[in-house]
Amino acid sequence: MADPIAIYAAVVSTVVFGWDIVKWRRQERLRLVGHASANVIVGPPFGANIFYISLQVDNRGHIPCQISSVIMWVYENRFDVLRKKTCAAFVVIDTKTDWTGQKLPYRLGPGDTYRGLCEQTTELERLSREKLLYIGVAHSMAKRPFMVRLKAVEVVGTV
Repeated sequence: MADPIAIYAAVVSTVVFGWDIVKWRRQERLRLVGHASANVIVGPPFGANIFYISLQVDNRGHIPCQISSVIMWVYENRFDVLRKKTCAAFVVIDTKTDWTGQKLPYRLGPGDTYRGLCEQTTELERLSREKLLYIGVAHSMAKRPFMVRLKAVEVVGTV
């Protein structure tokens, strides 16, 4: 029969080793969380009478990354999202970050937030209602960009 102390030591050391792996995976990860919203109005003097699409990306991980660009993707359906087959893609050139001092490329440290705006056009409104419109950022810590879905934009009229 096996020694009970040896069995106990084997179980405890296995649990401790597993816990160390969990801690390591949590510690050394980039964890981006984001939100996109439409019909955003920026008060004067910056952009009166213009609607914007807002993107907010938070770094809740423990390592920094560098955001290089803001991109929009259009997909026909959810199956195309899984296959990463876009029907259109746009690079947002002017993200209106000169108001916040977050010009691209931007270093997003742990606990930091990136905020960008792009002008809401009638074409983007139509794409968000007829297809699946995603907005996100390309960053230095992964091959694939981080993206969030922009829900269907309801036209609210003029400001």
